[in-house]
Amino acid sequence: MSSPLRNFAILSGMGAVLVLAGAASPDPSFTRNTESAARTCFHIRDVEGYSPAKIGERDGVNLRIKNQDVFQVEFVAPCPEAGTAARVKLTSNSATDFVCTGADATLVAFAESGPTRQCAISGLRKLDKGQVAALPENELP
Repeated sequence: MSSPLRNFAILSGMGAVLVLAGAASPDPSFTRNTESAARTCFHIRDVEGYSPAKIGERDGVNLRIKNQDVFQVEFVAPCPEAGTAARVKLTSNSATDFVCTGADATLVAFAESGPTRQCAISGLRKLDKGQVAALPENELP
């Protein structure tokens, strides 16, 4: 006759096998979300151009990314220097140089003369083709 403790050990082992089998099969929604996130992030080195933008009443910039995507950046506080800077660059606030949210980077505006300004980013969104087509010409990066 088998002991209750032995039966428990066998059943526990079978349960662990079932749990592991379930973990081994990919969750399709996770894959889709990961792929979607990959398309809405960009690497800092892939920024090829920028232009000042008005986002409602706030100042921002539009960034052209190497793969021709356009991202719109909104600042935490007014950053008029971003619109008049001789050049801008993004600096990473994270362990990687990938930007997926505003918290991942800071925009640095280099003036021709005067101080350099760091502008904290509050919002970041990828524009679709229709939104890019609707941008005024002076806001196209």
